Amino acid sequence: MEKKTSKNNVVKIDQKKENTKKSIILILVIIVLFIIELTLILVNKEKEDKYSYSTKIYCYESKDSTYCDSGYDSAQADNTSVTIKEVNIKCKTKCESLNINNEYVLVKEENSSFIYDIKNNKRVFDNLLIKEGVTVFENNNDQKPIGMELKSEDGKYGYFDYSTKKLILSIEYDSIEYTADSDIIKYGHIINSKMPYVVVKKDNKYAIINIITGKKTLDYINDKITISDEYNYFIKTINKKDYLIDEKGNLVLSKKSYSKIYNVFKDANKIYVLVNTGTEISLVDINGNLISKLQDWKNSYSYKISEYIEKETGSKVVVAYNNESNLCTEKFYSFNTKKITETKYKNECMGYPKAW
Repeated sequence: MEKKTSKNNVVKIDQKKENTKKSIILILVIIVLFIIELTLILVNKEKEDKYSYSTKIYCYESKDSTYCDSGYDSAQADNTSVTIKEVNIKCKTKCESLNINNEYVLVKEENSSFIYDIKNNKRVFDNLLIKEGVTVFENNNDQKPIGMELKSEDGKYGYFDYSTKKLILSIEYDSIEYTADSDIIKYGHIINSKMPYVVVKKDNKYAIINIITGKKTLDYINDKITISDEYNYFIKTINKKDYLIDEKGNLVLSKKSYSKIYNVFKDANKIYVLVNTGTEISLVDINGNLISKLQDWKNSYSYKISEYIEKETGSKVVVAYNNESNLCTEKFYSFNTKKITETKYKNECMGYPKAW
């Protein structure tokens, strides 16, 4: 009987120890949960304190388009077809928007800048030492924003791609030249997505880069390179002579050089180039064969070489110049008739063809 009682006492003691152990574990769990909750509160408070400043932008959405701006357009408030979305962008210090399009905003704080994703309401690229941003658009009917050119405080350039949310071109270049400059879109650059090449300059050397992949198609060379057109051709200058090259640096125009290469045109799927031979301005084909002489070259004349013009009356190339008396002459070469038309005026040339 005594053995049985002793055994029962041992069992009770073990149970008591087990219960005490469970209670201690429960108390520890509660303490841990409390610490976690307190930590989260402190972290959130720290975040709130960290982003105690903000800047606002307003996005105006309609059936056909969306645009965003830093200012509130009161005229749109009464437009029932437009939805106004207010976007509050939180900042660490006082801040302002430097560049806005309908997808991303470049925001400058006191000591750094960041790129903000409007749709997803978050920063996608932070701690940038940037003072300017220019939107880069795709060369199509929609002219969709595809990226942003960034300019640093010390004047270096780079490129941020929207689709990958990555810095495709590091902010290290002295310049970036695009297929079409801001004369087509007032506040941006144009990229042909089928031929997405840019010319970069660094340490007085030039290279051609695919801006979508970030890979060089022509590595750095000492000769100056500029973009000639949207058809994938570039002008390389060697000893004051111009050569036409493709994106890999291969010479075209039968490797001929000219005093000046002006423009590359496309008509009926054929490529033409307007060149200065040193004695005349001529139109040649992509193999360097002469199509038409347009005008003798005189250093005393002030020339205005036109872009390729396409109208209902046909495609033409225009060369206009002011003579020594500052009187204007315009010469049109028609791809349809293969003839040149000359018009003389009693005043100076304008920035566009007078006879058009």
